[in-house]
Amino acid sequence: VEEITHLANYNAQDFHLIEGNKGEFTVWKDNEQIYSKGSNDGWPTGDDIVRLL
Repeated sequence: VEEITHLANYNAQDFHLIEGNKGEFTVWKDNEQIYSKGSNDGWPTGDDIVRLL
């Protein structure tokens, strides 16, 4: 992620993870939703995303 944020001129504060119920979550960059995980999706888990960010 450090390489991506450096190349794209982002920093970790540009990204937000919002948890839902039963393992669901969305990842946002600024005000744009860039990923949505449903309860039936296997990977990644919320912990996986936190480690990536």
